[in-house]
Amino acid sequence: RRILDAALTCFNQNGYQNTSLADIAREAGVSKGLVHYHFESKENLALAVEQDVIDRLFRRVVETIRPLKPSLKHALWALDEVWGDVRAHRHMAPMAIDLAARSLTDADQKQRMSDLLDGVSNLLSTGAASVLGPLADGSPVAPDTLGDILLILFGGMAIGDALLEDEARMDRTWNAMRTMILQYVLQQPVTPEVPDAEPA
Repeated sequence: RRILDAALTCFNQNGYQNTSLADIAREAGVSKGLVHYHFESKENLALAVEQDVIDRLFRRVVETIRPLKPSLKHALWALDEVWGDVRAHRHMAPMAIDLAARSLTDADQKQRMSDLLDGVSNLLSTGAASVLGPLADGSPVAPDTLGDILLILFGGMAIGDALLEDEARMDRTWNAMRTMILQYVLQQPVTPEVPDAEPA
């Protein structure tokens, strides 16, 4: 846990490219050998950090929606929460791009990246099915496909948000994506009532 937290701190402060395992070890108060023993490489550690951030995000959203009755309103709240957290971690986009680029030439890295993305897609599809309840049954899109759609949507939006640095443009894009999910994926009216705050 200390190493993951230290890595996230270093990546946030210095950027992925400018952070070494020695920097992370120093921040964690452990030896570089211990960091290397647990993660073998900076790339593996970065993937573990990404997985940890994703797990914490989904745990928080799932704990909030679990006691709620499945509804479109709660599903949209959950989508907005995920997007809000993706935006809060926009500084991680360059690291994700670098890891994806490395996976094109490294078979082991590609498998680890693929496993991470499969896990995220499964979390998204399971979460969507849970919060939508019977509405998911009426969708022409299967839950696992919905997970893949959301994975690509959030990934692309995160990269766009980090590179464009135009908050108003990203807000417009997110609202348009939300409308597309409602209209074409869930086949629901475009302007449902949506809570401004966490559902009660």
